Amino acid sequence: MKSELKLLDPLSFQEVKDVVASGDWLNFTRTPEVSLQYDEFMAHLPTVYASVTDCVKINTLNFQSRKDETSGLLHAIDPIEREFVKLVRNPFPYSTLPGVEHWVLWNLGETDLTSQQCDKILEKEFGPMEYF
Repeated sequence: MKSELKLLDPLSFQEVKDVVASGDWLNFTRTPEVSLQYDEFMAHLPTVYASVTDCVKINTLNFQSRKDETSGLLHAIDPIEREFVKLVRNPFPYSTLPGVEHWVLWNLGETDLTSQQCDKILEKEFGPMEYF
């Protein structure tokens, strides 16, 4: 990682890999515009959803929902099928250089995905390319 890297500088693919390898997640930032959208969304979330998890399951993973009669908040209804994997573009991506995209591979199964399973999902979606 370049020591002169500024907090708001978009990260290159190699810099993203370096941050992930180091575990120094504070080096990930969003653009001011995306940060504002994220903050507004997170401020609004507790007025609609019972939890962040419910919000993700309903909005991102398209789970059915039910409204709590007392609180009026939405709760996700887990599907009958317990294995659930979905690849989605992050709606509030970290700041990266053009050509570097921020995707999330959601796994709600009973066990973690192996590296080979992740590779297979990513190759099916994007074809052969570098990702992690």
